Amino acid sequence: MNETDRELLCFPGPGGTYAVEFEAAQEVLIDVNLRPVPMLPDYICGVFYHKGAMVPVVRMDAKELPQGFSCVLVVRYVKGFLGILISGSPWVASFAETAKTGGDFGELTPEHWEVKAAYHEDGEMVFLLDIEKSAERLTAYRS
Repeated sequence: MNETDRELLCFPGPGGTYAVEFEAAQEVLIDVNLRPVPMLPDYICGVFYHKGAMVPVVRMDAKELPQGFSCVLVVRYVKGFLGILISGSPWVASFAETAKTGGDFGELTPEHWEVKAAYHEDGEMVFLLDIEKSAERLTAYRS
């Protein structure tokens, strides 16, 4: 890794690989006891108590639950924490700034999620989620 590389925490999602900035990732938890909350959108799996706060847990795809082993990736954003239900284990990857691609990724990414950049390496696209914007969209039910 050189000085211009960017470390991201990657995880599989619907139709591709997604990532969050390594600094935003707080913990990866297994066996989380989610409490369902009635009358919320389908993409919200429930909430759990974490470090003094109730954390909403959302899934990448509003239509399907992840298959197989699942865990919750807890990320921090300005207003608190957000849990992302993911399938499998996340991994750390480094990407050169030259691998970054621009554009509108709306049609390629799940509904309700905002992407701030994409990295194209070895024939694979990795979508970097904009946690701040995504959290605002995903938790808009509160307003």
